[in-house]
Amino acid sequence: MEESDLFKTIGEDYSRLFPIIDKEEFEEAATIVIAMNTSLKSILRVYRENHSGDSQTMTINLDNCALLRQLIVLNALYVIGPTLFESEEKVPWSAFSSVLKVEERILKKGYPRIASFLSNDAMETIVITTLSTGFIDDFEIAGVIYSLSYFIGFILKAKSLHLPFSSSIHFFFSHLSSFSHVLLVTCILSLQQSTLAREKWLGPGVSELMSLLIMQGGLAGVIATYLSYTDKGDLNAIVCVARGIASCSKRVVYDEYMQSLGSQLAAILQEKGSNPYVVTVCVHVLDLLLLKDSNAVFSILFPTLFAPLLFVTKQPFFSSISLQPSSFPSIPTPPDLLTRVVRCAARLLQVGSTIPHVVDAVSVLIPSLFHLYVFCLASKNALLSTLNKLIKLFIRSSPTAVSVFLSIIQHHDTEPRPVRFALDADGAVILRAASNTPEDTEWSFATAAEVPSTREHDAILSCWVINGSFSWLSELFVALLDFFFTSNTPSPTTTAVASLLLQILSMNIPSLFGDHLLGGLQSLEHILRILLKQTCTDVVGASEDFKQSVVALVEGILSTISQQAIIIPKVREISVKREKSRQNVTKKEEEEEKEAYWNALKEETGVLLHLVAKLQEAEVNPLFLSMQSSLLAMQRRLENVVAPSEEEESTLALGEAIEQATRDLRSPYEATRSLALSQLEKIIQTKSKEELDPYLQPLLNTLKQGAMDPESYVYLSAINGMMILGAAYSERVLPLMLELFNNALAPLDLRLRVCEAIVCCVRFMQDASAKFGDRVMNAFLSFLEVRNSLSWTTVEKKKEVKATAENEVFAVQALRASCLSALAELVTYLGYAITPFVSQLLSQCRGVLLFEKGDDAVIVRRAAVFLLYRLLCGVEGDAHSMLDGQEDTVRHILEQACDDKDAIVEGHARTALALFHSLEKTPGIQEL
Repeated sequence: MEESDLFKTIGEDYSRLFPIIDKEEFEEAATIVIAMNTSLKSILRVYRENHSGDSQTMTINLDNCALLRQLIVLNALYVIGPTLFESEEKVPWSAFSSVLKVEERILKKGYPRIASFLSNDAMETIVITTLSTGFIDDFEIAGVIYSLSYFIGFILKAKSLHLPFSSSIHFFFSHLSSFSHVLLVTCILSLQQSTLAREKWLGPGVSELMSLLIMQGGLAGVIATYLSYTDKGDLNAIVCVARGIASCSKRVVYDEYMQSLGSQLAAILQEKGSNPYVVTVCVHVLDLLLLKDSNAVFSILFPTLFAPLLFVTKQPFFSSISLQPSSFPSIPTPPDLLTRVVRCAARLLQVGSTIPHVVDAVSVLIPSLFHLYVFCLASKNALLSTLNKLIKLFIRSSPTAVSVFLSIIQHHDTEPRPVRFALDADGAVILRAASNTPEDTEWSFATAAEVPSTREHDAILSCWVINGSFSWLSELFVALLDFFFTSNTPSPTTTAVASLLLQILSMNIPSLFGDHLLGGLQSLEHILRILLKQTCTDVVGASEDFKQSVVALVEGILSTISQQAIIIPKVREISVKREKSRQNVTKKEEEEEKEAYWNALKEETGVLLHLVAKLQEAEVNPLFLSMQSSLLAMQRRLENVVAPSEEEESTLALGEAIEQATRDLRSPYEATRSLALSQLEKIIQTKSKEELDPYLQPLLNTLKQGAMDPESYVYLSAINGMMILGAAYSERVLPLMLELFNNALAPLDLRLRVCEAIVCCVRFMQDASAKFGDRVMNAFLSFLEVRNSLSWTTVEKKKEVKATAENEVFAVQALRASCLSALAELVTYLGYAITPFVSQLLSQCRGVLLFEKGDDAVIVRRAAVFLLYRLLCGVEGDAHSMLDGQEDTVRHILEQACDDKDAIVEGHARTALALFHSLEKTPGIQEL
């Protein structure tokens, strides 16, 4: 029989069934149920014989779909219902009645009597046939098989309670891979929200099912499906999904589950185009596993995720891991393996930078990542950029960063494995077996003491100077100093540390100790006490040369800090208890804390002077005299700090800062220019409008000069400064920002930041921004015109050129989205001033929403539909005159956008369309 005839037979049987049930002829009703399922089995057989991916010969109409759904629900009620539901009260009668189109009274007559006329074999045949409908994509697309949740619940209950349905259980679990992730997860969610939610068998059954599904490679599909039913950015939803994945069912082999989970986590984290929300869930899975079973993470998951890096790392925290050469067959590694592993580590840290356990786990990888960074720095490999960002993010995020790098400096980081980093013929970084060549000796993982450390030191300094700021380097400097004084005998390690200390000292950084001045002075005190003990007693200590090198180092440090600005941190090294309740500190208490810190500095300086005097008495050394001179100079500065009045000091600081920044902007060094504007920005934040008034024009000139700098750290600092000034001087700052934005030669990220700054200024001005309405609207709209570099046609041309980097296309799209978002913000404040631009705004939205359907344009579409929504909000009350007869255009754009594949675009479009329909009820639109 043909499919259509078979469906017709099922329909006829279905029409006969319920009158027979109403007559209470239950045995005949059971026979009809069996007949309908026999016809369904024939339909599935015909489908398998005729259907192929290339030529679909089966046509499923809507009536057949509805009939199939009714048969599945009918089977759920009368075949497995009495087994699935503990009592008749647990049956969701209204749900069954609405699908089957039959009164509850009639449905209840056949329950559970029809099942009593079905044998176990007949029941299992019906269950297997019904479950088989889940293999057919056409049925799933039509949305008619999600009622299989009842049958999945039946299988889970039968397996948990050892019910006599072994054939059905075996069929389901042996064909698990034939079901889609969407179907299974949707059915599970349906069970968890049904009247069965509190059944004791459901939790363990679902856990086993999800574990098996993940072990079959379904991790990404499971996560994506779960998140599709929530707000994807909802942290509670993300953690909830992660908790389920991290909880391995007791019914599966734990190690096998973890191995499978590890390989899938690696694939998701390493894949460049992975869904960011799925990546976030994966990072939270690792965090939960680190809490529950950290040994499994480091012994099972991490070797899968980071095998090449772990192979050369000592594993200081989990030494039980053993990756011998025989267990690491990938030597030489595939060309892209190290790149993917580095990308995996970067993603893990980017998402988990605020999760302590994840950051601590990544610290295990930092030694080998650093040595890879050194290699890439010397070989100028493209992987350098990712490694640079990764290591700097670790330094900013991890409280153990200093100790990890101290371990690296001491060469306690890697094993002397017989492998080396190298470049293949295509320039990709690989890991290969070592040879006896001089090159391999130079790049040894266990660096010999006699090998110069200049290369590694340069790499360390480049990592610890972040965004032009030396504050992290200051922290490392103090830690190195602490380590140095505890090693009072010369060794290769102390020599390397001393060399690095001197290298930092020679950099003339603005503040050697930064926020750690008190801690740095205390470290110097310890060193001087050790020197004094060795000088004044007969204790056998370091050699004379070593002592002299220590004295020279201390003298150099004191000479440097005596000439530098004294930075007083907010509650630092004074009161840990007060630090924890920082948000409750009043201005008076803050001043008291500053004074306490200042007094502590004075006291520590006095202690250092006393120790130096003792050393002078014990030994004649001109360096001691130089130390004394530096300490006296610093003591005088500390005593005279309150001499100028607060107002004079404030004005002086601002004037000097502007002059210093102007001078530093001429420096050839990026770090110096960036630091100058960063410090100026901090000073601006602390000043009132009255204090800023006399210096406004020089400030604007300096910031404009910084905005023209070719380096991103510099010009972005300048824009930040302008944004701060914009709060008080919007009318002065906004024209300057528009000038920068209209500069056709300006970099994309500068325009993007300026765009955001302009919107901030408009927010500050609110209704007063209308006087700049034309200039601001023209600035953004002109960049979106077809003739300009930000048009969608330009983006398409860029994508046609294979050499165009994806991040370049994304940068253009991000700026286009920012312009549209800025226009949406402006519409809110400009009111009737937008009327002349409505036609252009609609034209831009139409072009984006109707013609730019690619994944790279999703952020642009989101911004465009939001602009339409804001436009409709703005015209409310006078829609007819402001839309100027373009209502049909608006309606057409929104209706098309409601079908967008992106959920956010679709959601905004539906909201905007509902608003538009409400506006249609106004007299102006009703007349059309």
